[in-house]
Amino acid sequence: GPAMAATFYEPIYVLMNRWFDVRARPRAYGVLTLLGGVSITIFTPLTQFWVNEFGWRGAMVANGAILLAVGWTVAWFLREPPADARTNSGRVTVAEFRHETWLGLKQTTVQFWLFSAATVLAIISFSGSSFHMIAQLESRGFNADPVSVAIAVTGLVSLPARLYLPSLSSRTGAGLLLALSTAALGIAALVASIAAEWWQVWVYVGLFGVVFGGIYPLRALAVSERFSGPYFGRVIGLQALFVAAARAVGPALVGLSADTTKGYSLAFQI
Repeated sequence: GPAMAATFYEPIYVLMNRWFDVRARPRAYGVLTLLGGVSITIFTPLTQFWVNEFGWRGAMVANGAILLAVGWTVAWFLREPPADARTNSGRVTVAEFRHETWLGLKQTTVQFWLFSAATVLAIISFSGSSFHMIAQLESRGFNADPVSVAIAVTGLVSLPARLYLPSLSSRTGAGLLLALSTAALGIAALVASIAAEWWQVWVYVGLFGVVFGGIYPLRALAVSERFSGPYFGRVIGLQALFVAAARAVGPALVGLSADTTKGYSLAFQI
């Protein structure tokens, strides 16, 4: 948990804001998200293969070894900008950290809190449905192996959108694209809840894949459009607390609903 919080999503978005100006930022987000989509296409079927061959413990060891190798490589080769390009190159004390955090809180507005509340609700639904994708399709009679391949295809389907949705936000605004993408995910979940034939699975996979990769970068760009500046990291970090909770609550609620109602249909429809 702490390792993920220190590396995934928000810390990377802060680096993007630090290293790229406003005009180049959407394209940088798009390239980063594109590479993430490639990894989904590779590691979803690969992990399923490892589970089948070595069990879930062996699969965890293999993925952990890859994370360890990549983490050390990135830490060794990736360098921060020069100290004079940063607002503070010294070590921050606990008291200074509390002060800076408080200053970041003072930058929030009613608009920020409304946007954060909407984001939490969307992430609860999104994380719940995406976490249980394979199990939900299995519960409807589809075999796990071809389902894992179909889910991997979502990575391929998402590649163009991962690159172009963040880039397009420089023209249309990230907020509008985020709203449209979230609505599309809702339609995809409804399709999944009634899927009985493989063509319906592919409709679900296609619709989900086209937009899901843009949700997190579009959220960060929407925050950046409104709160970019020296306090961007503090503001998006605050929102990340609620997003992290939503990402945990979503799968738990969907799982609880599936156990209570003997199926995933109701949870996916909600």
